Amino acid sequence: MPFRQFVRERITERFQSAINEEEETPDQETLEDEVTQAAAAAAEGEPAAETETANRESRIQTTEEETEAYHIVKAMLRNSVAHSRIHGRDTISYFGILLDNNNRKPICRLHFNNPNRKYIGLFDEEKKEERVSLQDIDEIYNYEERLKATLANYKPKENKDDE
Repeated sequence: MPFRQFVRERITERFQSAINEEEETPDQETLEDEVTQAAAAAAEGEPAAETETANRESRIQTTEEETEAYHIVKAMLRNSVAHSRIHGRDTISYFGILLDNNNRKPICRLHFNNPNRKYIGLFDEEKKEERVSLQDIDEIYNYEERLKATLANYKPKENKDDE
């Protein structure tokens, strides 16, 4: 397969992925790295998909702080929703906490990858993320009401005609 066609297919896959909202849109540097690594793998005869998956997984590292913060959020929401419905999913750039393991139902995001700055991403009714700086992960407790409000956005709305 010619290199130009290979690059075109990789970019098309990325755009399709962004449209489907199945994963975060990569930044330009990440995309260039993946194309370069996949091209090198293709030149060596390795399947590109396997190389990309292995590369992505090797860059995802769930830290102890992310795990602890996930358990804090899960404990705070235990009276609002069954604990089995709250799931954590680590990505390269953040640790997502989701309702029903569904990307379309984010509860919050933990941006802990920078050792000097930690943020929690909180969502409003329109699923717009607001990043709030944290000095310590215990500050997550200050956002319990916002997290519960986010959960309430995912509950089915009562039909007023049934009254």
